This record gives sequence, structure tokens and C-alpha cells, in this order.
Amino acid sequence: MKLLKTIAIAMMVMGIGQSLSAQNFYLKARGGYGWGVAKDGYYVDLGQGKVTADGYQEQIYTSIGAGIPVGISAGYYLNDNIGAEVDFTYLIGKTVNVADYGVPNSAGQQPKIDVYTRQYRVSPTIIMSTGHSKKFSVYTKVGFVLPVGGYSMVNANITQFMPNPSDPTQLVPVADLKVEQKMYGKFSLGFKGVLGMEYKLNDKLSVFTEIEGVYLNIKRKKSKVTKYEVNGNDALSTYPGPIEVTYKDKIQVDQSGNPVNANEALSTTSPYSKQGINLGFTYYF
Repeated sequence: MKLLKTIAIAMMVMGIGQSLSAQNFYLKARGGYGWGVAKDGYYVDLGQGKVTADGYQEQIYTSIGAGIPVGISAGYYLNDNIGAEVDFTYLIGKTVNVADYGVPNSAGQQPKIDVYTRQYRVSPTIIMSTGHSKKFSVYTKVGFVLPVGGYSMVNANITQFMPNPSDPTQLVPVADLKVEQKMYGKFSLGFKGVLGMEYKLNDKLSVFTEIEGVYLNIKRKKSKVTKYEVNGNDALSTYPGPIEVTYKDKIQVDQSGNPVNANEALSTTSPYSKQGINLGFTYYF
């Protein structure tokens, strides 16, 4: 009896192994480029928008999610049409301008502020194909986007101008300030959708191209000033404000409306949505 049970179990294991091997496990490698969408107009604490020489201020709408995504995916098809996939992505974000107050003939501070991101993402998706075993197939993927690491870097270049004492009609620069501030986000959940085409080179290798949309907003968690220079000299120890800030949905303020704790601020949400194109290879086991 024990022998019969052992033989039955062995046959079941062999059957499962053959069934799984018959399903198509695969790995994908890809790269691409994305353009920012679902743009917003508030990103950093140091100001926003831009001011023009003719006396107007206007908002800058952009998304920090634009840039170059590179990644790998692992998955398998339950049948010729339905599968599941997990995607791992590293986003090399494009530097985008979020503030520009470089107005000619204007006294005071004239900041120019840029932001870029470096971000790790995991995306579990469901894939639906017209038939992945065919020479040519079309597929769609839908699923979630989970940022699991990374940061956004704020770079501010601020020039301070004052009227020339000998000629008040002329402005002279009195200080050149450079500030770098790292921003970290809270756990966030986004969504992605993909429309792709795949062409089989042989039984093992395919090439594909995709149109991908990612829709993601991230709420701030904390920030840290990592560089503060005055006229090219390190002055981080004299930075006129808190070096580290924790962002919360509720903070205590005094009668003037200022935070009681200078290391706390109200959290805001920044857009990381994009639409783009991917190219890559698929290897079937």
C-alpha cells in the first residue's frame, strides 16, 4: 500500500511538473521613455510658477514621473490568452522646472527650482493576449504600481540682487545660493495600463513594443537638505531653516498660524504620472 501511495504521489508530481513546464514561464527586459501627464502645479516648499519680465506670474504644470524607465518582468501564462506578471522598474526621472523667478531688473531673490526623481517600483499585473504562442500577438496588461524606494531631488539656484548704492537704478548680485533637498514619499498606490505587440523570433525569444500609461500620485513623508552653498562655499551648518522636515496631515500651529514644531509641515501630494513607449525582449522557458 505504501508503495502504491509513493508511486501515485510521484506520478502527481511529474504531472504537475509537466503541466507547469507546458505553461510558458518568461522573463522580459525593457527600456523606454515616458512623457509626463496628469500634470499639477505644486511640488516644493521654495515657491512655484514663474514670473515674466512683463509683470505676469503664471503656474507651471508638469509631472515628475517623466523620464526613462528600465526594468525586468517575470510571469507565466495560465493558457494561451491569460497570464500573470510582476514587473520591477527603475525610473530615471527627467529634470523638470517647477519655479522660475529670474526676472530682469527685479530686486530681491530670484530662485530657479528644478526637480528630478530616482524611483524603484513593483507592479503586479494581469496580462491578456490574442495568443502568445502565435508568431505575432497583441496583448494588454492592467495592474497596480507600488513605489518601494527612491527619492525626488529638489535643486534650487537663488540669486539675491540689491540696488547699487552708487546708482540705485542698477542692480548688483550680492549672493548666489544653491540648495539641494531630498524628498521621500509615503506608501502610495498607483495604476498602470499597457497595450503591446510581440513578435516571435523563435520558440524561446521574442521582441515587443508597448504603449504604457502610469497614473501615480505620491504624498510627502520627509525631506532633508543635503547641500547649502553661499557664493560657492559650503554653508550647510548655517542653513536658515530646519535641515529635516517630517510631513503630516495635521500639525500644531501658534496664533500666527506658524508650526509650533519647525521640523513639521503639512503634507502635499505630487504627480508622477506618465505615458510612454517601451521596447524589449521576452525569453520563454
